[in-house]
Amino acid sequence: MSERHTERDSLVSRGARFVLRVVDEKMRHRPSPRSERILLVVAFVAFVVLGVLAVTNFPDVGTGVRWELLVPVGLVGMALNLLFNALEFDVTARFVGHRVRLGRALHVTILGSAANLLPLPGGALVRTQALTAEGARYRHTLTTAAVIGLMSVGAQFLLVGVANVAEASLGVVVLLIGIGLAVLAVSVGVLRTAADTAKAARFGCYMLAVEIAYAAVAAVRMWLIFKGLGIEVSLPATFAISGVGSIATAIGFFPGALGVKELLTGLVGPLVGVSVAVGVTGAVVSRLFGFAVLAVASGFLFVRDARKHAPPDPELRDDIAEYQAEIG
Repeated sequence: MSERHTERDSLVSRGARFVLRVVDEKMRHRPSPRSERILLVVAFVAFVVLGVLAVTNFPDVGTGVRWELLVPVGLVGMALNLLFNALEFDVTARFVGHRVRLGRALHVTILGSAANLLPLPGGALVRTQALTAEGARYRHTLTTAAVIGLMSVGAQFLLVGVANVAEASLGVVVLLIGIGLAVLAVSVGVLRTAADTAKAARFGCYMLAVEIAYAAVAAVRMWLIFKGLGIEVSLPATFAISGVGSIATAIGFFPGALGVKELLTGLVGPLVGVSVAVGVTGAVVSRLFGFAVLAVASGFLFVRDARKHAPPDPELRDDIAEYQAEIG
């Protein structure tokens, strides 16, 4: 092995170890309940203020709101989000040696999505506890939690770069794709800390395929939401707007990147020819449909489990009860 190759592996390994330390710190040492409540209030206020400002400044162009397009796209699109999250949990479970039914994967996903409305690491914690309760090693579940987040960020940079090949300058495209590839390289390095190279490559490809499909569907959903709002936004621009929102969700410290996602979407919009008001409005509308789908899904689980006179998920009951007690 050449000295250059060894150095490259060393850099990737150091990056992988750093990521694992950061994720472990977040998983083990969350903010105090009081801090979490303050973050939640601040995030909610920011979301409402940004939404009101965006709607009141929404440009009077286009053909008006097309509810027949907006509602189905919003609801079906967010339902697909839950499905892709379930696939993320499925690949996580497979990596640590467990197989889960799609119904159970959706169940954990809905619980995790609800927990994501709290500051990090709500959703990741629910997934991790679900697998460790079944006997999976904490280190391996922590590894997959880190990789899923990294793969999501890397896939977004990669897709935004590819989608804007004909729109952006060569330097910007190369930078975006380069960042995406670098993040993906670190994610594979993280996987290699818990598995041999062959297994890391196999599951890395599976995870990357899920994240690329997830990102592509999210961008198309946002594009159709803009159409439903009566605004024409190009698909490449929508990839950029959707991508920055997803990255904010993956790495943000606010609950579900509430408020932060909308703010960043508005700031990136003008860079791709979309006004701040249009970008923020699209993000707010998408978020509201997400709340609606999550409320319906959570209500369904509550009614179903109440009829069975059983807790939502016996395997998670003690862990979730402890988590709820900690967040006050």
